[in-house]
Amino acid sequence: MVLRVHGIELVEKYFNNVPKDAKTYKVYGALLHAYVQQGSVKKAEAIMQNMREMGFATSSFPYNMLITLYYKIGENDKIEVLIQEMEEKGIPKDKKTLEVVMSAYVTASEISMMEMVLKWVEKDPNFVVDRKVYSIAANGSLR
Repeated sequence: MVLRVHGIELVEKYFNNVPKDAKTYKVYGALLHAYVQQGSVKKAEAIMQNMREMGFATSSFPYNMLITLYYKIGENDKIEVLIQEMEEKGIPKDKKTLEVVMSAYVTASEISMMEMVLKWVEKDPNFVVDRKVYSIAANGSLR
């Protein structure tokens, strides 16, 4: 809300005024989200790197934010790097991860990559995906 009303400058000012010991995962995540909303690639990547260094990049949330940004700008190769990093760190993909990644591959008409996403779903017995991922894949196959 602050971003839409007052702009990124006020968000950054707020972040910079938060005491260092109070800058939690959620505070960094909020700034990352603001940068993604603004399409600020370099700043989003820098915050993500800070989150990695501080041990805050341990869930799918920050990865999903960056994946969404890369999808918006058509940088699918960077999406693949993030997915690889998630796998190496044992960070599970969630519904949002699959939806955004599938959408990126549909937009780029990368059928083999769409199939790979569907295999992720089929391989993981603990993952329950709703129809949205399959719907995205079906629409992409019709292109």
